[in-house]
Amino acid sequence: MRSFWHCFGLVSAVICLLLAAHGTPIEAQSGLLLGLSRSCDEKSCDPPNRTLWIAQQDGKLQIMELPDLIVPRKTGFWRVGTRLYCDPHELKTDPHKEPSPTGAIFAAPVNQRPTVYGVAQCPAHVQYLDTEGVCGDNVPYGAKGINVLFVNDEYISLDDWWTSDCGAHPDYGGRQTVERFGAPARRPIAYGEIEGKLASNDYEWKAADALLENASRIFDDGSRMPYGEGNTDEDKEIRENFPKWSNMSKLDKVTVMQTLNDGCFPKHDDREWGIERNHGQWVAYGSFDTHRLCGVLVHFELPLHAKFAAPSPGPISPDSIKKQITANAVSDSEARKGVIDAIWSPNHEFAVVFADMDWLHVYSPHGQDLGKPIISVRLKEAENLVMSEAATGNNVARWTAELKKIKAQGVVKPLLSSSPHP
Repeated sequence: MRSFWHCFGLVSAVICLLLAAHGTPIEAQSGLLLGLSRSCDEKSCDPPNRTLWIAQQDGKLQIMELPDLIVPRKTGFWRVGTRLYCDPHELKTDPHKEPSPTGAIFAAPVNQRPTVYGVAQCPAHVQYLDTEGVCGDNVPYGAKGINVLFVNDEYISLDDWWTSDCGAHPDYGGRQTVERFGAPARRPIAYGEIEGKLASNDYEWKAADALLENASRIFDDGSRMPYGEGNTDEDKEIRENFPKWSNMSKLDKVTVMQTLNDGCFPKHDDREWGIERNHGQWVAYGSFDTHRLCGVLVHFELPLHAKFAAPSPGPISPDSIKKQITANAVSDSEARKGVIDAIWSPNHEFAVVFADMDWLHVYSPHGQDLGKPIISVRLKEAENLVMSEAATGNNVARWTAELKKIKAQGVVKPLLSSSPHP
């Protein structure tokens, strides 16, 4: 028996040596699946979304790029994409006019061809052009579109935007929402549905604070005069109509102002919010439009549930990463600086760093030394992180095999239906 355990120990040692010589043990492997999206409200960028799979392949870290957002779910991978189409009614009723592009989103399992409803293919020559201020019978009035801000297995955060290019004062706006991912009917989820009933009250208070701050006067030295407290005719009129203005709560102030100035103090509720990447984590923001003369967008941060939290920090602190990337040259002639975000693989085998809004770098650190990037990918204009998912152990090889098959599908062209969604 003693000889058996002695032999067993020798065999185990040999196996460990072989694993060390041929790469990371399967149990310790991990990979990151990152989704990137860029805003397409100024020019056509079709498709505007892509996915990067970063993992060990053939004994070394590699990046596989796929079009659209490939989202891992319990039922398998799904494809999420956005495209620019045209309004079928506009094409039919006014075929000689340059149509206004309309954005649409689709989400479907990767083994199914998605269908987009209520749109038609634009004529070959049509794309969203910058015609700011130009008016005429053949000039598109503007455009509508949709951008992905965040997606995971349960939720998707979207920004429905619109622009109005024609005229002396071009305008723009949008509506941010969070929805159940994959639900046939697009129904915005209230912030309170996810964070709890009391969170709806938090939303209202933070929205009121943001609206009043948006309407306050800003002086050259950066100081602010609270809305209704200054010496302008408007401030005096407010205090005359509401003698107790200074003692009113912010929520009460906004409530009364909505009846007098719904352009700067619009009606809103906690279904108008979104999830975005900022400060190295997923952050919730309340967001709604005001009149363009009032600043257009009101944007304020909200507490966010831990289910959207970023992966745990790696062994090298964010400050150390910033210092090392500033000091180390990415190439012989250029030093990168300005770290925007950093994401570690679950086993801390590698780190993905977004630098200067231009580059995505993959590092394989040694202790506290980040070293030089082993892979670098150039980011596209206005491209942001909208998805971060990870695989470990045997799932790494499984995901790699499945993602190779998905990549072979190329850019998917959805089926189009001019009728509304059934």
